Amino acid sequence: MIALAGLTTFIGLAFSLGYLYGAPLLYGGTTIPMALNTAIAFFVLGLGLVINNVSHDIAERKQAAEALRKAHDELEIRVAERTVELSKANEALRAEIIERGRAEESLRLQSTALESAANAIVITNREGTILWVNPAFTSLTGYTAEEAIGQNPRVLKSGKHDASFYKNLWDTVLSGQVWRSEIINLRKDGRLYTEEMTITPVRDERGEISHFIAIKQNITPPGLLI
Repeated sequence: MIALAGLTTFIGLAFSLGYLYGAPLLYGGTTIPMALNTAIAFFVLGLGLVINNVSHDIAERKQAAEALRKAHDELEIRVAERTVELSKANEALRAEIIERGRAEESLRLQSTALESAANAIVITNREGTILWVNPAFTSLTGYTAEEAIGQNPRVLKSGKHDASFYKNLWDTVLSGQVWRSEIINLRKDGRLYTEEMTITPVRDERGEISHFIAIKQNITPPGLLI
């Protein structure tokens, strides 16, 4: 198309030069009059310009179409990449939900096991404040969970042990070791009982002691509660 536009423009220029220099062109051995020569020149020049404009417009349209195609291809690539990313995110979320469900089920089972344990179980913070007790604790001491939570285990102190006994207990657990011993404690109703107690330190993610878990087993012979 561009070559045709150039050829047409060249012919128009030829006719125009023939007109300007007074040399009529011959066509089939016949001299073309000046007026006709002029008309043909302008017609051919105009036709060349039209063809040239059309060619330019077609070229621009092709460029625009090519740019649009590239943009479409890039968009398709981005959509595909984003789809893959969303798919991976959904898989990760699904795995997290499944894992969380398993963790919750595990915690539920552990809680049920602690609640159902025959031995009394007490959980305290580092300072010794009671945070949780199981039903067996109530059976052993007479204190309900509501009464015990927020208290210190010294509420069970019987006065049968000296200060060095309790100092050894705290020195042991604060050093990160497990403490085990028999101890005489006092029930809520004022009666004494003997228990075998094990206290285990619990460390946090930084490795520091954050809690203590005490397991209490009543070893008082039947009928000997004082």
